[in-house]
Amino acid sequence: MSLWKKSLTLVTAISLVAGAAALNEVQAAKKRSSGAAKAKTVGTGDNALISSDPGAPTVRENRLLKWGPVDPPDRGKSPEYFVRGAFVEFLPLPEGDKRKDFYYMHILPVEVVENEYRVITFDSFTNGMKIPVFMPKDLKKQFKPGGIVEARLFYTTKEEQAIGHAKMIAFSYNENIIPYPAGPAAYVKKGGLDPEEYLNALKGMELYGDNPKDDQLKIGLDALASSSPNPEVKAKATALLSSMFGASPSGQALLPREPVPPAGSEEKPAKKKK
Repeated sequence: MSLWKKSLTLVTAISLVAGAAALNEVQAAKKRSSGAAKAKTVGTGDNALISSDPGAPTVRENRLLKWGPVDPPDRGKSPEYFVRGAFVEFLPLPEGDKRKDFYYMHILPVEVVENEYRVITFDSFTNGMKIPVFMPKDLKKQFKPGGIVEARLFYTTKEEQAIGHAKMIAFSYNENIIPYPAGPAAYVKKGGLDPEEYLNALKGMELYGDNPKDDQLKIGLDALASSSPNPEVKAKATALLSSMFGASPSGQALLPREPVPPAGSEEKPAKKKK
């Protein structure tokens, strides 16, 4: 069965142990981001705050990182988010941890779908994310470097029993990690992304190698090579434009931002529990 048709679901007990180091990284990044948030003042454009909440994100943080109007407390000890990113490699667990088929999956975020608890930060885009996973060999081999991975980590709840008016609720932690059917080049063809998204998509293309040589991709690369305000994006797009199409930047303007789909139209993987 294709891995696209199955997902990995880990119960809380396993995930908490495997994710301890990753959670420390997440908490440190959130503290840095929290400190930056306290220093914010009301601005304009991308620097404007989207709500009056003391911890309100800026327009840019809301757009790129999907930070909501408020910063809610975490629901549990494990991170919750939904992200698509370019797969880099599987990294071993810390020395001394001999559990079979457990790894850290290193990805470069390209598209944040849900991030209510602010686990994903600007640091995540710069340094990548290391997700603790249980990955047997038959599943591990289906992840190609540079290919896009979809990772959704979330809690589900179930009412266990009631004692009078009190209800017992059980929490189950789930990790759905699957290959996404679109490759990194698909993001270069889209208009209106932030430089961090384009940069990680371009890095994914470099790792992937088997990128489509079609006119849409050529136009997307040309637009970034010609007009991106980010020098690293411009340099990588120029190199790929030259190596793939033998072309140089032509002065192509950046592609226009695509219309935002209606709320709730984002397709989500089915929630599965074990």
